[in-house]
Amino acid sequence: MNESLNKKTEEIFDQVGHFGPYQLLIFILIGVMSFVPALVGFSYSFYGTVPNYRCKIPSYPNDTYEIQSAYHQELIDLYIPESKDSFKEKYDTCNLRELNNTDVQNSSLVKCNEWVYSKQYFDKTLMSDV
Repeated sequence: MNESLNKKTEEIFDQVGHFGPYQLLIFILIGVMSFVPALVGFSYSFYGTVPNYRCKIPSYPNDTYEIQSAYHQELIDLYIPESKDSFKEKYDTCNLRELNNTDVQNSSLVKCNEWVYSKQYFDKTLMSDV
């Protein structure tokens, strides 16, 4: 049965033609057209990544995620609690301490309205611009 099927297939190819320049052109065009959507699909892994971030320190105009000085580190330690939910994040990403006379023990947590993002790997991402 396989021999008769192979013989019929060869007869059909003899009538319609074998792989030639036209088939090569179609093959290349389809390959190029499928490359563009793949590029778009995989690009999200670069511009859609979520960098490390934390709450912005209130009344500190040039706050960045990266530590700028010893004073900046003290402010971060004072205002930003350490993360207890995430193994990736060092700082809490949603809460900020509301201080009463710089008493950390009696401070309450409030939700953040502004964040600062790490620029260790990317300057801007979709998540940091939103």
